[in-house]
Amino acid sequence: MRVVIGVVVAAVLAGVAAAAQGAGALLAAGTGASGVLTATVVYAAHTHLDAGADTLDLLVLLRGEPGWYAHTPRGASVLTGATSNTSDGRTIASYWVNGGGLTVTLGTDSTLPTVHLTIASGNAMLVDQQVAPERENVVLVDGVGGDAATPRISTVRVDPRLPGAGSVGARAVRRLRRLVDFVQCGTTLPDSIPDEQGPLGRSLRNAITRSCTEIAGAR
Repeated sequence: MRVVIGVVVAAVLAGVAAAAQGAGALLAAGTGASGVLTATVVYAAHTHLDAGADTLDLLVLLRGEPGWYAHTPRGASVLTGATSNTSDGRTIASYWVNGGGLTVTLGTDSTLPTVHLTIASGNAMLVDQQVAPERENVVLVDGVGGDAATPRISTVRVDPRLPGAGSVGARAVRRLRRLVDFVQCGTTLPDSIPDEQGPLGRSLRNAITRSCTEIAGAR
């Protein structure tokens, strides 16, 4: 089993409808990132640079039971990428993240102010809804990776400016106490994922320790 921890793939789609308006234009010009955040949460985020500083467009937090993303056959794979297409003055940009057996897609249209958020597990669609980043730039998805047919979803807005160092996910989470509580830094991985199991154990725990240290930083 191939295991990739916290892989971040820059999804900079240069020259895509610079004059276009709406969420599609914003995300097409930005960068996507994803990774393991805590024992219960992985994240997908999209940011852009504003006056040289990272600015949050949209953050998706996926929470399940401890270690849900590392169970066979899922593995702890967290990979991202993006595509774009422009025709008739309209830009369609899609940013996706695969992790823990789930695929999160942020589909955008340069003419619309919303993002089409979908989350799928194999052929099963768990989430399919429109999100308006101007009003709600964080989506919390609770109950993934288990037997629940439909995860519980809520949204919130945080200050999009992301000062300080660390991962995009950690810096966004520490902006709001509700998000800090949601990611459950006090929860540990189960013993079924032992340290001796190389990157599936030791590296996961190192990644979680690092991100929780970042989350505990000044807010």
